[in-house]
Amino acid sequence: MTVIYFVRHAHSHYTADEYNRPLSDKGFEDRDRVTTLFENKVIHAIFSSPYKRTIQTVEDIAQEHNLQINTIDSLKERILSNRNIIGSPLIHFIEKNLKFID
Repeated sequence: MTVIYFVRHAHSHYTADEYNRPLSDKGFEDRDRVTTLFENKVIHAIFSSPYKRTIQTVEDIAQEHNLQINTIDSLKERILSNRNIIGSPLIHFIEKNLKFID
């Protein structure tokens, strides 16, 4: 069975520079807690948006599991609509772009 974990980036202070906005001190603390949650999980791949804060959120998980972080531009911030998630661009992206290990 394939298990997929979604992790939202940890806290960062707003800046106009979306690509280079780093985690805040609280964000680094939260990142450490998330990393601990994944210590005993089997992880085969890590995908991230290209934003610095998202990469910083998962970089310790990647290091712990000796994995590279695969950045995917399509995972950038997007405008969400009030449509049902079924049929949404996110689901289509997942189905089209991610190959899962069974």
